[in-house]
Amino acid sequence: MLFLNEKDILENAASHSLRKLRRDAMTILSTAVEAVDPGEAIRRYLVIDEGVLRVDSVTLDLDRYSNVYVIGGGKAGGSMAEAIEELLGDRVTRGILNVLRGTESDYNLQKIRLNGASQPQRRKASEGWRRCSL
Repeated sequence: MLFLNEKDILENAASHSLRKLRRDAMTILSTAVEAVDPGEAIRRYLVIDEGVLRVDSVTLDLDRYSNVYVIGGGKAGGSMAEAIEELLGDRVTRGILNVLRGTESDYNLQKIRLNGASQPQRRKASEGWRRCSL
């Protein structure tokens, strides 16, 4: 549920018509937010079927690889990393991603490490991930 106070928003509407409009607006907003959720995007576009990873038109037989490393960065990296770990499970060897500083502990990850960084200015913390060994 996107709206923690959904019940209040609907109940305090001045009329039945307004309540319906609010419900419709909340449905539209919820659908829009779900459509752009980074973790859900990974789950939609990364498909694993019988050990074969499919991303759009690219296919990889994961059984041919002894190690899978995950690298990346960006504000959406944490939720995308969660989805990657969920989909690939034990196939992930290790990983590192730069995410927005202060959000590193917001995610439940086992093998992928998150490095807090900032933007747009180049800062020491942002450069730190380059020194990290996988």
